[in-house]
Amino acid sequence: MFTQIQIRSARSKTRILGIWQETKRVPAALSSWNAECAEAISSHNFSGKRGETTRVGSVLFVGLGKRGTLERDDLRGLGGSIVRALAKGELSSAYLDVHLSIPNGVASENDIGQLIGEGMTIATWRVDHFDGSASKRPNNLGSLAITSESKQSIAGLSRGVILGNAVNDARRVAATPPNICNPPWMAKEAKKIAKKTGLKCKIITYAKAIELGLQGIVNVGKGSDEKPCMIILEHIPKKSTKKSSKHLCFVGKTITYDTGGYSLKISNGMKGMKYDKNGGMGVLGAMEAIANLQVPTRVTAILPCAENMVSSNAYRPDDIIEMYNGVTVEVTNTDAEGRLVLADALTYTEEKFKPRFIIDLATLTGAIIMALGEEYAGLFSN
Repeated sequence: MFTQIQIRSARSKTRILGIWQETKRVPAALSSWNAECAEAISSHNFSGKRGETTRVGSVLFVGLGKRGTLERDDLRGLGGSIVRALAKGELSSAYLDVHLSIPNGVASENDIGQLIGEGMTIATWRVDHFDGSASKRPNNLGSLAITSESKQSIAGLSRGVILGNAVNDARRVAATPPNICNPPWMAKEAKKIAKKTGLKCKIITYAKAIELGLQGIVNVGKGSDEKPCMIILEHIPKKSTKKSSKHLCFVGKTITYDTGGYSLKISNGMKGMKYDKNGGMGVLGAMEAIANLQVPTRVTAILPCAENMVSSNAYRPDDIIEMYNGVTVEVTNTDAEGRLVLADALTYTEEKFKPRFIIDLATLTGAIIMALGEEYAGLFSN
């Protein structure tokens, strides 16, 4: 698979064209490629089923599915199909002309480029950075260069690649195992991303959190040798505008590992708890994209970061904790740690930044999956 996707304006030999399912003749929009289209339709048993690909000479055809059924999210899937076909053919550059076959009612050329660019980039992600010296994984192909005749499509592709890279960075950190990813490691990673993107980064250390009275975060994380912290990332637009005066804050629960504490999870319920930081990872990816897209709005992210472990220093059921806002809470279940770190982080955010909007992202309960399944996320709002 390719290691990265680059947008280039130079011409490429390989063209990517879309064909609708059950097309019996060459579409008018693709008349310049009569011979290749005819061969794909007649000789390659190419049906145009969504995501299906076939290559005729220098043209890579991708199926768009049945007319009238293509939705915006399907375009991301097409991006994945395209990049896998290019990788299989070891083609290092391509010319994207899928927009020629898609009517404006589905999406604009800019949006088509963006959605396909997102899908292509997201599909390049691999969990191969933990491979040992004896691992035998196929070699990566290096960079893939993508271009288009349409300036709008190129602009969309560029935006899509930025968004896809941010998603992949969030996935990379999310997949990092707990023997590597702990609160101090997360703080270093946030600093790296801030340096790369121009974000401002501040770390509230364990000692500072105690001093400030962030006892929800302190208590959840004090049982671990790797002490908790709170990460603050800030995107401040270079130019002051009406939009930049509207301050948005993200708060992302970042529990790098959740054993449940003394309210210990059962063994098969603990596996995968490295992903209890995924609210924070969503925020981290969003901030990377916001910075790289130079969004003209002031945005601040707060990641309360802790590891919920068992030790003689860990908090217990029956403990009473005075939170950041002075309210005391009695702990009845140490596996309900999310509300403690979020309560402090949300109160701190409101008091210190006074934003117009706060959005918090968190993995709080498996019951949401029972209610909504794997396709949807739960949203609660005032």
